[in-house]
Amino acid sequence: MRATLVFLIIPLSMVVYLVLATKFGIYQRYPVINLLLALGSLVALFIITRKRFSYYRLALNLVGWALFLFFGYWTLIFSEYKDAPPQVSEYQTITAQLTAVTLETEKGEALPASRLLQDASGKNTLLVFFRGHW
Repeated sequence: MRATLVFLIIPLSMVVYLVLATKFGIYQRYPVINLLLALGSLVALFIITRKRFSYYRLALNLVGWALFLFFGYWTLIFSEYKDAPPQVSEYQTITAQLTAVTLETEKGEALPASRLLQDASGKNTLLVFFRGHW
């Protein structure tokens, strides 16, 4: 029973990290606390297995290490984003490209980008796109 509870801390630490990162926008470059919590659980699970060996505890150890390695790979290597090259250079006018684009307002209404440019009536227009939380 104790081995199972210690094992459940490993996926729980992963779920806590995913919830913090996706729902609340708390994203860490290196999720040290979550990885240390999972690593501490693995050490405790190893000690429990060494004192009273059973194939069930051995299986929990192996699955725990597999989850730990997958979580470490996924957070540190797989989910890394490379910087995208800029599509628009500084001071470049993109009026022709924007005439075919339809944007969505915060109320969900369709708004043609050409209307924004017409409303500016010869003035410079700055469009800012909110990327959302992640």
